[in-house]
Amino acid sequence: MLAAFLTFEIFFDIIARFYDKYELAIFWFLCMNLINKCAILLVINLNFPSYLFDNSFIITHHS
Repeated sequence: MLAAFLTFEIFFDIIARFYDKYELAIFWFLCMNLINKCAILLVINLNFPSYLFDNSFIITHHS
């Protein structure tokens, strides 16, 4: 996560040279929004089936 953050910081600095600050703030917000949505979807995709469709989980927690 730190490596990804640092990579984006470098990317941010490069883009900052070409964009004006206001446009850059919007661009950064949209990027972070997209990253967060992808991360949330990834977490849901990894956890959702094991919690809801694993019969052993259901049996052990409802008996």
